[in-house]
Order: sequence, then structure tokens, then C-alpha cells
Amino acid sequence: MALRGTAVRTDTLALILRNYTRVLIFLDGDTAGRVGSAKASKLLDTVNIPHVIINPPDGLDPKDLKPNELRRLCTHLTT
Repeated sequence: MALRGTAVRTDTLALILRNYTRVLIFLDGDTAGRVGSAKASKLLDTVNIPHVIINPPDGLDPKDLKPNELRRLCTHLTT
């Protein structure tokens, strides 16, 4: 599931609760992305959904990263 923008809306949260047991938060590497990640994390905490925040390098978006950069950022994740 992907967000459009940086906000987790009520309908998005409902989809998460119905379909997922954990969430990866991976928003843009700018101020808005980091603030959005923190807000999403707090919201997921309130409904006890396990989650991890991955922050791309400053100023970069996930779409800007090469496969090896994505792997490096995600090496701490387990299945």
C-alpha cells in the first residue's frame, strides 16, 4: 500500500488494520516526509500496528534511490 502525500487518513488506516500486520513507513527525505513519518508512526502506535520508519537520505525520495541504495536502507528489516 502506498500513501499519496504524507498523511495517513482514516480510510487508509482502516485498510491497514484489515489487511496488514506490520507496516513499513518510507516517505520522502525532506521535512514534510520526516514529519509525515513521525505522525504516521504515532497513529500506528495508537492501534498497536508494528512498524518501521526508513528515512531516505536528505532531499531524496524513495523513487530516486537505486536498487543497491534501497537494499542498504532495508538491511535491518527481517521477514
